[in-house]
Amino acid sequence: MDIQANLYYHKSADRIIGYADFGGEDNRLEVANKALVFMCQGVSRKWKQPVAYYFCHNACTATDVVRCLQEVLHAATTFGRFDVVATICDMGKNNVKALKAMGASIQTPYFTFGEKNIYTMYDPPHLLKCTVALFRKYSVLLPVEIGGQEQIMEAKFQDIIDAHTTDKNTPFIFQAMRKIKDIHLAPIMQYSMKVCIAAQVMSHTVASFLYILLSRGEMEQRTVATATFVQQVDELFDSFNGSQLTPGDKELKCAISQESKHLSYWERAYQTVKT
Repeated sequence: MDIQANLYYHKSADRIIGYADFGGEDNRLEVANKALVFMCQGVSRKWKQPVAYYFCHNACTATDVVRCLQEVLHAATTFGRFDVVATICDMGKNNVKALKAMGASIQTPYFTFGEKNIYTMYDPPHLLKCTVALFRKYSVLLPVEIGGQEQIMEAKFQDIIDAHTTDKNTPFIFQAMRKIKDIHLAPIMQYSMKVCIAAQVMSHTVASFLYILLSRGEMEQRTVATATFVQQVDELFDSFNGSQLTPGDKELKCAISQESKHLSYWERAYQTVKT
């Protein structure tokens, strides 16, 4: 995370505070402007606690991330007696490089610490924001089924913009996409970093309205690809965003269990994403 660069003299410790600091004797003569923070969070119980932080200048190197992660894992398992099952981070290039250096890969998404395999995941909200940001710039080719036959069609973000324009100009009092505003489709600065903005764009509501416009003949047939893509992203995000034990209106938006449909869904989703 970003922090304000600043130096000050700590009189009682007789040292200048504000330089990059990775603990112990590893202090560097670079003014810190970022912090690397580690947090522990419960899997089956609702709790979370920051447990370590390091100060760095610009981005931490992959080597620094590996060393800091190993220190935190050692402290968490040895002193905290935590049973660490997974790590979660964003897809910063140094994070990706660090996890690869520790042995994680697509084929084996885990690394070994001590005698235990610790699984690696990338933060779903960050993945959703990246997906929407890329979809604004690039179209997506994907297979869709029409009349019993599979065809490759092009999904475009412009279709969502056109649907929003149609919805705004409706003569009815209520809009189908009432949560979608202009700021969702062309976000500026801080809005582009909000997960809720991305989640509302790639939502079941938007996909449903696209299908409605298709059924009315108000959009070209190719738009079925856009509706399908939005629906697939919405379902994939839901599958990682469950906050309750049992499913509600969405069967994937719940905690994973032996009875839930997550595992079979993820197998299908993996094949779809891979193609």
